[in-house]
Amino acid sequence: MSTAKGVRAIYVDSAELELALINLAINAKDAMPEGGQLHIAARNVDTNLPPGLKSPLVVIEVSDTGHGIPADIVNKVFEPFFTTKPVGEGTGLGLSQIYGLCQRAGGAVTVQSQTGTGTTFRLFFPAFDSAPDASDTAHHRALGRLDKDLVLVEDNAEVAQALIPALEAMGCQVRHFDRATLARDWLAQQTSLPDVLLSDVVMPGSLDGLGLARHVRAAYPQLKVVLMSGYAQQLDAITGQGFEIVPKPCSPAQLAEAIERVSAAEHREDGQARASTS
Repeated sequence: MSTAKGVRAIYVDSAELELALINLAINAKDAMPEGGQLHIAARNVDTNLPPGLKSPLVVIEVSDTGHGIPADIVNKVFEPFFTTKPVGEGTGLGLSQIYGLCQRAGGAVTVQSQTGTGTTFRLFFPAFDSAPDASDTAHHRALGRLDKDLVLVEDNAEVAQALIPALEAMGCQVRHFDRATLARDWLAQQTSLPDVLLSDVVMPGSLDGLGLARHVRAAYPQLKVVLMSGYAQQLDAITGQGFEIVPKPCSPAQLAEAIERVSAAEHREDGQARASTS
């Protein structure tokens, strides 16, 4: 690994950046079954920038000498759940996580690959002369207990198996469904509703997560909803419909913050209702 002299500071979640580099290193290892070279470098960059970005930027390059990515799929590698690995050896979320990390930081990620020669991923981040005040960000916050009764709707078993322990560690009681229709039908039978519905957006079957969220808003307005999506283009559109949504995959801190936000909104609404009747 090499770092050029005078590299500017960037501001990202250190755990997410570490996960991104680990994912890229694992992919590079898989692309070099007979061995090869992996090089990670960081430097300032002011020219040849991705569309829509302005300097100053910092780029982290991860290059390998592996078998490369075929030209017909190289543009698909950042799509959630896209993977060339055998079943059971990957969720296809690694490069999607990297895409989301760069987007949330105001940057971008690019890939350049040639079959038989190797692949280079470039992660671009805005540069800072100094880091923003840590008191203004939740990245450094300590996770507290949420103590919520929560319904999780997630069709990917591996993702659900990762989410459930994280939510339980926050004090949540979690009921899991792998289809939106199953969660909808279960809710219709309850005399006491859970506190929060946490659902993926893209779901198989006749009802997806957004459709479930709309149903819940109409039928159970007191039930708070948090949606998850691995498709960056969905985030703004769904936020515009009034739903809380987090990128997928996300850190436990991001998930906790989203749940706390919808809960805080409930308390504000209760307070306003009491004030209007007093």
